[in-house]
Amino acid sequence: MSLKSLEKRNFLLENLDTRWLMASADTFADYPNDNTIKSLSIACICWFNTVKTQESEQFLTNTQSC
Repeated sequence: MSLKSLEKRNFLLENLDTRWLMASADTFADYPNDNTIKSLSIACICWFNTVKTQESEQFLTNTQSC
């Protein structure tokens, strides 16, 4: 990986949150040129939603303090 690619990657990782990742995955799922990309994008969306649900459940039930 080139130095410029690493700099771009680090910038994106530091400045973008999961909402941006969800939006990009939605875009890839909606406008694919390849069914593989569509399938992987939908899998990512499901994974993100699972993580969000788990984090919400932890917050609501306060399981970390038990």
